[in-house]
Amino acid sequence: MKANELRIGNLFQTHTPIAVEAWMLLPESNVVFAPIPLTEEWLIRFGAELEDEWYDINLVEDMSLTICLRTKETGLFHDVYYTGLRNINYVHQLQNLYFALTGSELELTENKTPSI
Repeated sequence: MKANELRIGNLFQTHTPIAVEAWMLLPESNVVFAPIPLTEEWLIRFGAELEDEWYDINLVEDMSLTICLRTKETGLFHDVYYTGLRNINYVHQLQNLYFALTGSELELTENKTPSI
């Protein structure tokens, strides 16, 4: 995992999940970043709702981000239109995509962080 894939606030793992802080992205930092695999537990904690085998995260009115964990297929639904996106495998990728689409952070629904 490369530091340039991360934004401040992204979650990654050491022994337990922690959020990226600014100093961790400095070139002289010795922090080793390990991505957190995107799982059902993480999607539910981010407020995703399961429909068939697709997890939906509402973005704005009539638009949602959809993820199938079995295939890792990711896409956007707007009304009845679907656009496929790059597959998402890790929590930080979901956080970055959500931020890019909405301009706001993807929040955990509870204070407790899921296990890895």
